[in-house]
Amino acid sequence: MTTPDIENPFFKPFTESEAIPFSRIDTSHFLPAIRRGIDLQLKEYDAIASSPEEPTVENTLMALEYSGADLTRVLEVFYPMTSAMLTDELMAIDEEVTPLLTTHSLALWQNEKIWQRIKSLYDRRESLRLDTPTLRLLTDYYEAFVSGGAMLEATDKARFKELAHKLSDLSRRYGENVVKEMRGMKLTGASRDELAGIPDNILASVEDMPDGSWTLAISQPVYMEVMRTASNRDLRHRLYLLYSRRNAAGPYSNLDIAAEIARLRMELALLLGYPTAAHKAVRRRMAGTPERVMALLTDLRDSYRTALGREMAEMEQWAGYQIQPWDYAYQARLLKANAYAFDEDAMKPYLELGNVVKGVMAMAGILYGVTMTEITGSVDTYHPEVRVWRVEHPDRGFLGLLYLDFFARPTKQPGAWMTEFRGQMRMPDGADLRPYVTLVTNFTPPADGPTDDEPVLLRPREAETLLHETGHALHALLSDCRYPGQAGTNVKRDFVELPSQLNEAFLTRKEFLDVAARHYLTGDPVPTGMVDAMRKSASFCAAYQCFRQLGFGLVDMAWHSIASAAEADMAAADPIAFERRAMESVKVFDEPDGCATSAAFTHIFSGGYAAGYYSYKWAEVLAADAFEAIGGKPGSNDDLDLEAARRFADFVLSRGDTDDPAGLYRLFRGRDADPAALLRRDFPEEE
Repeated sequence: MTTPDIENPFFKPFTESEAIPFSRIDTSHFLPAIRRGIDLQLKEYDAIASSPEEPTVENTLMALEYSGADLTRVLEVFYPMTSAMLTDELMAIDEEVTPLLTTHSLALWQNEKIWQRIKSLYDRRESLRLDTPTLRLLTDYYEAFVSGGAMLEATDKARFKELAHKLSDLSRRYGENVVKEMRGMKLTGASRDELAGIPDNILASVEDMPDGSWTLAISQPVYMEVMRTASNRDLRHRLYLLYSRRNAAGPYSNLDIAAEIARLRMELALLLGYPTAAHKAVRRRMAGTPERVMALLTDLRDSYRTALGREMAEMEQWAGYQIQPWDYAYQARLLKANAYAFDEDAMKPYLELGNVVKGVMAMAGILYGVTMTEITGSVDTYHPEVRVWRVEHPDRGFLGLLYLDFFARPTKQPGAWMTEFRGQMRMPDGADLRPYVTLVTNFTPPADGPTDDEPVLLRPREAETLLHETGHALHALLSDCRYPGQAGTNVKRDFVELPSQLNEAFLTRKEFLDVAARHYLTGDPVPTGMVDAMRKSASFCAAYQCFRQLGFGLVDMAWHSIASAAEADMAAADPIAFERRAMESVKVFDEPDGCATSAAFTHIFSGGYAAGYYSYKWAEVLAADAFEAIGGKPGSNDDLDLEAARRFADFVLSRGDTDDPAGLYRLFRGRDADPAALLRRDFPEEE
């Protein structure tokens, strides 16, 4: 039922007391609110364009930066919802909204009058004596207009619009296909004997069929757990093929879509005068050029290759057979337990979700002085399982709200992420609008859902994921920026992962474990021997993990380094062969036929990481170096340098994109990052 427009909660600002009024929001509200928001912002554009006054920072740049408040209000709710609660109804709205928003975006970037006003300011930028954030904002708008086709001739502008519409539609379809495929993914078997080794919480969701067979619905966390624990090699093989071939064939195939996205991105880049899409994407990031990206990836490949050989030889000797990709997670778990007397599953009783959350928040308090207090009953949520915390700082007061959504469900996209229902900004009247941050994971809940009587126990890697996403959340919550486009995580793609990967590194710190690692029944701390074993095993199979990430990065760069129609045709003719060639230099296993990374690589085809997946390794270097400043030598438990942590908060977390990221890092560290820090972290025994 459609709610009358007058009742649409998006039509006026939300009150601070209600935050996001989810209980008043119906799916039917989104489309009319988006249409209204577009119309209102177009009127704001018209006012800027038709101004008879000479362009100034206030009447042009500021007017543009603060325009669209009504549209932003609804989109900041709509898009997080499509990630966490992607129902068929939301998919239908997204399909209708996508071309509207693409047209709306182009209405700005190809508005000749506004472009000329921005260009006038940019041409006079030195005489305007702007402060650094404002100059950076002006430069970003100037570059956005250029990238949006403002300088193209009329015929090329028309083609640019066509390409932009096609790309936005294909990216939407790609992401929706991944969700649709996962919804129906099931593994079947003949007898329960095949399920030996799999944990009880997974077995509880196995459905027994009348003929004695069984079926198991597959989600990302279920897949990962079964691959780690199932002793039946054939079962692992079948599951690997099922999962690794998803979206590579059938009604939800993405391979043709991926190839077409790459082709269109290439054409758009060529239209704007760039050699490839990668050149267009990387030019204003820290890396600057695709050549520097490839240099990083190849240097890491060469640095880790010998270690990879040692790792794989050791694993095959342990297993007694040639390791295949469906064997790796299972044998790695067993070998790790043998080599370091550390079994990740033995840690699970000490990593109850509630305690891990407390540990994550305690760590944030120790490092940055923030306090987080759960709010019960007074703040709306979009799902009954979502919980909300109020975040404060002793000097700065209220920092924002943190929404935590932990458990996998059929409508939730796989993976883990942080986003915002409202971003931080300082309003023109000086008021500091604080962010509402949402942190989403896909942990496996108990069979009957999470209850007080049935705890949720995490593996160390899952606790690490929570630390990672909390690093992003702190980046948003500690933001202290004037302009919304520079606040929080609105930084360069190869800088944004620094806070998250730094936060991961505190997994084995005493300060974290003292709170997070308590036995869920007795409250006893995790045994010292187990902690020591976990620390010693932290770099276990570091080379394999590095090569895996390098593979993703090289595939990403290959798709976005296509430079001609002939290359695009070749890639489209056989997308799997194309990605295999890209990954050849970092190949660990021969992949079975039909398995395709590119078919479900949402980061680059429907997310914001096009020609940007390298950012994880780039930021990993920064994070390893930053951790040495705060946490000391890798693997040690030296006293934390809290002064260094405060500098990180002051110069990185709070500054957003108000200055050059390399310069901000130097303010924190006193120098550029040392690339060798990553090797010291991963191979501490060689120090």
